[in-house]
Order: sequence, then structure tokens, then C-alpha cells
Amino acid sequence: MSDDDQVGYGKPPKHSRFKSGQSGNPKGRPKKRATPSDILQDVFFEAIEVVKDGRAQMLPRIKVLLNQIMTEALKGDQKAISNVIKLLPLLKAALAEGSEGYESSRPDSAQERKILEEFARIADVDPATLFVGTFDRSGEPNDDD
Repeated sequence: MSDDDQVGYGKPPKHSRFKSGQSGNPKGRPKKRATPSDILQDVFFEAIEVVKDGRAQMLPRIKVLLNQIMTEALKGDQKAISNVIKLLPLLKAALAEGSEGYESSRPDSAQERKILEEFARIADVDPATLFVGTFDRSGEPNDDD
């Protein structure tokens, strides 16, 4: 009896062994069902072609959308300004969540406060009520959130 003909633990009969080049699971593992979060990520982060400065670029949809909102806000569109102000807490949370090198590129608190106050002035709201938790009474950043 040759080694190929032996049957036992780890040596199934020749007729029931996988054929060369054939998988033991031809259909493969079932695909994961997409969650609503997965769908949103796919939609927002899908790259689309945008012409910027005369050159075509592939950018995520979310970046294009945020650029458009910011452009409209800078032109004085009140609804866009309101949307930008609503996005500020999300921006703060995203930055605090841990983007590497954030501290070195972060503007100082006086510059940051000036920018936020300008947004508040354009939107015609009181900066003290708008940016609760962003600055303490002394004007220094408050990271206790």
C-alpha cells in the first residue's frame, strides 16, 4: 500500500479529497449586510471629479459639500452661515478626538476666538451663548467638555 492510499486521521479517502485547484467553500463567506452607517460612509466619502483651478481632481463628496457651504457663508449667505455655526461643535469634537499633530498647527486662542466672534457677528448672535464650552470667562480655551 502506498502513502497516497492510506486512510486515517488527516488522510481522507482519495475519492473524497478536494480536487486540485478547487476550494472547500466555493461560494465563500456570505457578505456582511450594509448598516445605515456603512451606507452613509459610502455616500459621503465616494470620490467625485471636481474641476478646481482648471484642473480635475477626485475629492470626497463630503469635502466638496463642506467647501460649498463655506464658500456661500463667506459670501454672506445667512443660511450657510447658520450651517457653518452648527458644524463648529462637530469640528471641535473631531479635532479633540485625536488628529495627530493638531496642537502644532492649531491657532492660538486669541486668533481662534476672533474667528468665532466674527462668525457670531455675521450670524447676529451673542458669542457668549453660542460658544458655551469653547472659552471660559477669561477668554482661554476650555477643554473640559
